[in-house]
Amino acid sequence: MSLFTRLYDYFFSTPTIRFVKVRISAKPPFKNNKHDAGWDMHACTEHNMPVLIPADGVVKIPSGIKMMIPKGWCGYIITRSSGTLKQLDISGVIDSGYTGEVQIIVRNVGTSSVLIQPGERIAQLLLVKVPSVKWIEVDSLEQTERGENGFGSSGKL
Repeated sequence: MSLFTRLYDYFFSTPTIRFVKVRISAKPPFKNNKHDAGWDMHACTEHNMPVLIPADGVVKIPSGIKMMIPKGWCGYIITRSSGTLKQLDISGVIDSGYTGEVQIIVRNVGTSSVLIQPGERIAQLLLVKVPSVKWIEVDSLEQTERGENGFGSSGKL
């Protein structure tokens, strides 16, 4: 395969995601608008019952689907903006080799309980290209303008 073909595939190929519904009420990820960055993910709760997330609580909510993410890609599950308004925090990575049911880990960072309904859109899935990198241990690193200045060094935290 030529370098041009590899570069073209890297930047312009459209990955195909195969999925399997493992629960009868599961809904596949979908985009509300074709230019949206992420695909909405639905709660596919046990016995089709609502899930109560207590304040400062963490729950694992099944999606009802398994998926095959292509090699060189990963799925990044994040909070939808409406979930952020409910003070929910969702973050997770689906590696390309994982083929089990996708579980959505939801943390309620608020002070009140939140009820998640069956079928509710609770997260969004972004597909991210994963670069191939080589790690090299060295004795020291070159000096940069920023150096070791970390958290809050470029303004208020």
